[in-house]
Amino acid sequence: MKSRLFNISPELYEEISEATPIIQLEISSALANWALDQVSFTVTAPCTEQKANEILAKLDAEYFKLESLKEAGKATEQEVVEAFSKARAIHSLVFSLNKEPIEAAYEAIIATGNILGAQIIVRNIKA
Repeated sequence: MKSRLFNISPELYEEISEATPIIQLEISSALANWALDQVSFTVTAPCTEQKANEILAKLDAEYFKLESLKEAGKATEQEVVEAFSKARAIHSLVFSLNKEPIEAAYEAIIATGNILGAQIIVRNIKA
């Protein structure tokens, strides 16, 4: 079964899959950092896998809370989208730290809504 990234960008999936393991790690780190920057979320260095997972749990909880509040008319769509994007960006970092570049790329794209930006980063690293 192909990954979620393949479903939204087969070309990017192939570009990352064909890279060497070291380049894949560089790509996943760059994409995670780019996604965090795009959603204006800062993580204090050094960020361990455990710390990233703790942040992810908090951000996911905040997203689900805001989604419920939106349904009750007490939160805006913008607040929900921002919370979702931050959670997906930190999830990209989690996947990067877990050495899962394909999933890190997928989450970075979902966080930013920007496939082209991700492609540019990947191609610049592979150049």
